[in-house]
Amino acid sequence: MIALREEDQIWTVGFRRQKQRVFKSLARKHGLLKKLLSVVLGMIGGLFLINVWTGLIPFGQGGVLFSKSADLFEAVDVGIDEFSSDGSPSSSQAMISNGLISGQGVSEITYIHIHECDKFSMGIFCLPAGSVFPLHDHPGMTVLSKLLYGSVYIKAYDWVRAENCSPRTSGVAATAIDGIFNAPCEPSVLFPRNGGNIHSFTALTPCAILDVLSPPYSDDFGRPSTYYSDFPIPSLPGYAWLEERELKLHYDLVVKGAPYLGPPLDVADDLC
Repeated sequence: MIALREEDQIWTVGFRRQKQRVFKSLARKHGLLKKLLSVVLGMIGGLFLINVWTGLIPFGQGGVLFSKSADLFEAVDVGIDEFSSDGSPSSSQAMISNGLISGQGVSEITYIHIHECDKFSMGIFCLPAGSVFPLHDHPGMTVLSKLLYGSVYIKAYDWVRAENCSPRTSGVAATAIDGIFNAPCEPSVLFPRNGGNIHSFTALTPCAILDVLSPPYSDDFGRPSTYYSDFPIPSLPGYAWLEERELKLHYDLVVKGAPYLGPPLDVADDLC
């Protein structure tokens, strides 16, 4: 019988626990994702009402169900090992031996696409420490987000005068969110006219954000993604002038793609 050194025993126990955690999660995550998906579709179907004219949007039962379902999620449930730094630092598809995305090994902003249809899109943004996703809007859209791990600084605005939900190129906006969020934390929801529809992310540590957009971006249907620069108004604390900006330089925003390694989603045709 081979005797293991104490440090090897500690490493082996740690690996075994991680392996047990991974496989335990693999056994339950399909049901969790399907539950979350059904909640999202229910919300889209009317569990809460979006009144774009008054801006009054009751979060309702659907929002509560989403919060409870999303709170059960861990990164490993959607194919990410948040603790691993394995993989090539230059690869946006850093992998580890158990077939999960290496959360600490992602060196550029990476998007993991899960699903998209006419009603909604679902995916995960993985951000390395120090990366910035510039200020951008979500015209006529509701966005459900969950910070899966890490720490992120979020700055978000809403237009002061928003007669409709059409895209805008400039105007005065009020600060809706200006703070640091650390996982685990409550899921968030932003709406077409409030909740911080125009936001930016700065990753303070490696982090991942689960995003559900309803409806998804679409140039054809008047829902393009517009990026902005913000200029604080000294005479109006908490307000800023937003001006559309073009992302011209290669370092303004680079988003790589990575495969989705979570359970497959079987979405019925009538739901999308």
